[in-house]
Amino acid sequence: MPSPLTVDTAIQFFPRGGSSIVVQYLNRELAARGARLVVACGSLGDAGQFSHAATFYQGLPIAPFDYTPAADAYRNGRPSMDGQRAPFHPSFEDRGPTAPDRQATAVAPATFHHLVDAWHTHLSRHRSTHPDVLHLHHLSHLQEAAARAYRGIPRLTTLHGTDLKLLQHAHESAHWQSRSRPPRSAWQTPCPRTPSDASAC
Repeated sequence: MPSPLTVDTAIQFFPRGGSSIVVQYLNRELAARGARLVVACGSLGDAGQFSHAATFYQGLPIAPFDYTPAADAYRNGRPSMDGQRAPFHPSFEDRGPTAPDRQATAVAPATFHHLVDAWHTHLSRHRSTHPDVLHLHHLSHLQEAAARAYRGIPRLTTLHGTDLKLLQHAHESAHWQSRSRPPRSAWQTPCPRTPSDASAC
């Protein structure tokens, strides 16, 4: 009889939408089929709240990454990412100045590396000893953190609606830029060196 499958899961977001529900349903089904699990996930708030990982994923073995201190720091005028042991996750959309989650495209390189380092530490500390696979959700800094924490372990990523919208927007932007960019020859035409020939530029 084959040994049970060991599946680790990682999702940066605290429970707040459809992707968390997918993670919940999928891991409950895997547990019912005998798989050994660890779910590394964001968490926010106190027990009993929808955003609290242990409440939302009740019955599943979780490793919560608690954003509550970072959110509290932001409410008190301090950064929610830089300098935080558990930096708040970025979001795909601009949620405005009152939200602690900065838009992903506005995250500075140094902050991105801080996010990677924090999640690398978290994943390394809480991963299964011998996982068969790591299942990531969304495109984020977790891919880089997981590449370090799960070196040599098969990894797969499920893209959700927000990821697909982001990729579609990037594709459309690249297509528009390619159509609006001047032809290469326009940048290679030498400019006359004398004022009398300036009209030829």
